[in-house]
This record gives sequence, structure tokens and C-alpha cells, in this order.
Amino acid sequence: MIGFPFCEPPAPEARAASRLAPAPASFRGRAGVLVLRRGADCLYRFAFEPLEGTPGRWEEIDGSRLWPERTEPAMPHVLLTNGRGEKADLVQLCRRFLGTRAQPLSSRHADQWREAFCRALSSPTVQLLLERNRSFQDWEPEASAEWFIGTPSPQEIRWPGAFYPPARTTAPLVRFLLEGCRAGSERPLCPEPMELPVLYEDQDLVVVNKPSGLPSVPGTREVWSAKGLLEKRFGSLFAVHRLDMETSGILLFARNLEAASALGRAFREHRVCKRYRALLEGVPAQSRGTVALPLAADAMDLPRHIVLPPATGGKEAATRFETASVLECADRRVRALVDLFPKTGRTHQLRIHCAHPAGLGCPIEGDSIYGSQGALLLRSGRPLCLHMAEIEFEHPADGRRLHFESEPGYLSLFLKRPAA
Repeated sequence: MIGFPFCEPPAPEARAASRLAPAPASFRGRAGVLVLRRGADCLYRFAFEPLEGTPGRWEEIDGSRLWPERTEPAMPHVLLTNGRGEKADLVQLCRRFLGTRAQPLSSRHADQWREAFCRALSSPTVQLLLERNRSFQDWEPEASAEWFIGTPSPQEIRWPGAFYPPARTTAPLVRFLLEGCRAGSERPLCPEPMELPVLYEDQDLVVVNKPSGLPSVPGTREVWSAKGLLEKRFGSLFAVHRLDMETSGILLFARNLEAASALGRAFREHRVCKRYRALLEGVPAQSRGTVALPLAADAMDLPRHIVLPPATGGKEAATRFETASVLECADRRVRALVDLFPKTGRTHQLRIHCAHPAGLGCPIEGDSIYGSQGALLLRSGRPLCLHMAEIEFEHPADGRRLHFESEPGYLSLFLKRPAA
């Protein structure tokens, strides 16, 4: 049975098959494999999506070309076949998808989704599932994988040879193509409640130590979230800031509108002092400094973000960093433990500023999006080694300074264990 490729690591069969891929000479871009089985027989099919026309430096990127908009008359009429042999036109599938959105999209975003459906046709996973449904119906898809070959575009972080899920905007087509195949369902994020230690509470605030793997607030696929768990105990809460699902550490919630307004204003005006502690995959060349790389959401592959000049859509982002210590870990690798002080609060800012070659050039350990191990970390149980370790702010009601610290729990996974 093939797994749902967006939230599962590639199966061992697909990883082994990837080493046999007949990549074209000097190829740059995504490669994909689909493992097919019929009885005792096994068949490998490969597809490639080249990366073309990319600039040499991120400062030269034209953001208007990354996410062009496409109106419906410009969409090609391509017939797709799913695993049951049912056929649907690309335009019909796009209309069906846009019609099921919980909230209506603006015309601009609808046009971007039309462009995304057209781009999805070149995705290796989509190409391979289309080929299977058209020509290999008596072969059952067993596993799939995508990985990157060659030098990546300077706006995004890809590691040659690392496995990645297909672009997220291909998911509607992949779901259709897998209908009628023996495929695993999309498992929810955080299916079980997690322990959520409360560090402080009063009539205005709740301060907790959020574990890695728990979303801060509810979303479309989340069964549990920090906000949802706490509301069972404290009643209605207001999120005044968020941590990525994979990021652990100190998280604040307001218990009334007045506190939420005051705290939100303090965050916007940069009156909240924050320190994150991260364990990197290696040791950066500089022990301290500031990374200033403007960021933007990758509309074609959310939740990924990219480096993009402000003139073409990026938002300014800056992070001060200091190396706290250099550790020799249990696996004999040397890693840096760094303190990160974000001057802005962009999504995935710390993760990108650590991983990008124009930043620290050392991804955070456990990062399945920007780290060198990519999708192999999905469902692995390995946490993202990024922890909100310290925060200081004024109490929203009486103005007194509040200060909280929390040590990361991930270090025990890497440090040398004492000899027996």
C-alpha cells in the first residue's frame, strides 16, 4: 500500500529505487520514483521536473515570476484518470477544489490556484501516478519518493540527494489520482493529547511550556492544539503569539480581550524580549552576528518559506545569534548550540536564517523542511531542536516585568552518555 506522500517519510523500497534513477546529464531539479508491484514482480518508474531559469543570487530573484496568476481560459484542457479509471478534466478538478473551500478566495488567489494546478502536471509524483493509471492499471503502487538533484535555486533551501514531499499544491491532484488505489489515508497531526506544563497563571495570563509536535492553535488537520487543551481547563483563551508545531518552549495566552490587546501591541512594538536555543547540524563559521534575509511564503509549496528581496514581495527579517557552546555529541559529530534573538517575527524565520547559505549555513537538527535529512525525519519521533528558552515582558494589567526561562529537552538525545 502506498503512503500519503505529503506527511509520510519515503518507504525503504522507494529510497532504494531512487539510487537507480537515470537522471539526465547535468540535471537540476526534482526527481521521483514510483514502485509498482504485481504479484512477485516489481517495477520502478521514474520522472523528472527540471529547475530552469533560476538566477545566481537571491537578490536577483523577481518575485512576480514565482507565482504567476492564470485565468481559467488559459488553463489547458488535460484529461486525468484516477485509479478507478474515472476521468476528469484539469479545469473541472480545479473548479471542484475551489468550490469546496471553506471561505471564498479572492480572484488573485483563485488565479494562483489555477496556476498551481497547471504546474502540478509537471510534478514527478503526478506524472508517475498519471502514467500508472493510464498504462499500468494491473500494477499496484507500493511506494513513492521525490528528491532533489543538483544546485538549488538561491531563494529556497534544498539539499542535493535529500527527499522531500511533493509540492503541497499538488495535493488535490494526487488525492484524485490515488482514488481507487490501495493508499494510506492522510493521518492527522498530533492525534493524541500531550502534556502541557503550566509555568504561570493569573486572571490575565497563562504561560506554558509547549512540547515539540503540538500545534499552538487549531488548524485544518490538527486534532489537538495547545490552545484547545488549555481551554478545557481555563475557558476561552486568546493567542498573542505562536510557535511552529515542531518548536518547543514558552508560549503565552491571554485570558481576556484587554490582556490580548496589550500583549499583542507589545509584540508588535518589539517590547517583548525573546531568546531561542537551537542545536545546529554543524558549527557556523561565525560565533556571533546578525542574519538579515527577507522572507516570503512560498505560495506554491506552503508551509515552506523562501528568501525574497523586499522589492519583489519579501518582508524584512533579522536575527541576532550567539554560539553558546560547541558540543561533541554521542554520534561523534560536533554541533553548535546557539542562542537566537529574533528582531522580527516572520514564519520559519529562525529555521531559514540558520539553514540558508547566506545565513549561518547550518540547519537546525530535526528540521524536516529545511534540514539536510528532509522528509526522512517525518514521523521519526526526532524533535526539531529549536526551543523558546526565555521571554521577558510587561504584565498587561499592572506593568510589572515578568521573566520566564525553560531549558530544552532535546539535548539528552545527542549528548554523550556516561560509560557504564
